[in-house]
Amino acid sequence: MMMKVYGTSQYFAENTYQCRAVVATKTKKKAAELLKQSAYIFKFYTTETGNKKEIELAMAQPETVIIMETY
Repeated sequence: MMMKVYGTSQYFAENTYQCRAVVATKTKKKAAELLKQSAYIFKFYTTETGNKKEIELAMAQPETVIIMETY
């Protein structure tokens, strides 16, 4: 099965601002688990990204959540 990169915007407890989180996984279920999202939240608020920078970063570290600041 081929890896896909999923991305979402999230607020994290340690941050007072919104962040972009991306992760490369083989399944949506694993992505939701790593992003600590319910199936419902994942379905409606997380998508497969087409952003080349996000894909490059996430594919370099599969199954690791990459956090990026957004402004």
